[in-house]
Amino acid sequence: MDTLLDKTLSRLIKSDLIAAFNELVRQDQLILALKVLSALKTEEGYKIDLNIYAKLVTAMARNGMGEDIDELVKGVSVGDVVSAGGRGVVTIVKALLAADKADATVRVYELLREGGCEVDDYLGRVLSRGLRRLGRKDVASEIDRELGRVVGGGLEKVGV
Repeated sequence: MDTLLDKTLSRLIKSDLIAAFNELVRQDQLILALKVLSALKTEEGYKIDLNIYAKLVTAMARNGMGEDIDELVKGVSVGDVVSAGGRGVVTIVKALLAADKADATVRVYELLREGGCEVDDYLGRVLSRGLRRLGRKDVASEIDRELGRVVGGGLEKVGV
């Protein structure tokens, strides 16, 4: 069955795969949606938009698939984050935080840093507040230091 599904998916064009993915997520057919995501990742020249991961994370959280979220995020590479060019970074971070996935959120943050992507002030605030809420004060403080903010002290970096 898997081989037949893989062959069928490989013949679909990118827009069809995205449409199929969105419909499967809408119907909570998440195992099949993961297979479509895998086919999308193998598409020649296709740059994964992290919004796709965010949709899947949200649906998985809604269906109690916490461990699967962790596995999904483990499959995200530095290349996925860099090639996304910022598309969907805030969305996936918010989805992971809403799913109470601190370690997966930290992984996305580490991938951003590893890929040389800058964390802007808005994303930094989202990460810092969310990770603090989930008990990861160490990483939240690191993000605040990186952005030049002092939490609770009233000092914030002022752009001139």
